[in-house]
Amino acid sequence: VLLDITILIKDKEIEPAREKNKQLAKQVIKYLSSQGIAREHIQTQYANFGPVYRDFKSTEVLYYEATQTIHVCIKQLDQLDQIVDDLLKMEVHRISRPQFRTTKLADFRNEARLKAVMLAKEKAQAMAGVLDQKIGKAYQIMEEQFASPMANLAYAEAAPVPNADGTSNSFAPGQLEVKATVKVS
Repeated sequence: VLLDITILIKDKEIEPAREKNKQLAKQVIKYLSSQGIAREHIQTQYANFGPVYRDFKSTEVLYYEATQTIHVCIKQLDQLDQIVDDLLKMEVHRISRPQFRTTKLADFRNEARLKAVMLAKEKAQAMAGVLDQKIGKAYQIMEEQFASPMANLAYAEAAPVPNADGTSNSFAPGQLEVKATVKVS
């Protein structure tokens, strides 16, 4: 699962806000590393340091903000609840945008592609059969790439991940959508 961890510190001056942000970010990174998360799976995605004004026309500074978002990849789903709980105890501002992925995506895409070709063959045979004809050899096979999320679907099953005590996590990984559309002539 991919998560965004946002650290937000407000102060009347920029230097203390930045320093507190820096210290909390170091603490978060150290904690994530202690949970077995590789350094290459921890990355700062966003940082912003500066004043917050009363309104967009004003030059009156209400306070200074130091914001940083750390993107993390947690490979062990059974750790997810505990990591989220521990990060919230550290007083991070927000944990957001969980995105579930699989390391077997290429395998699932290949499977979806093969299913799409088999379905195309079955459809062609059914339509040709109505005309008392048979399909010939394919002379062109293309995989169509669409930006649209609406395509033929196959699903990669995600098994429930029990915790050490036998209970399940509060996060539900569900199923990952894998798409393939083919055109056979």
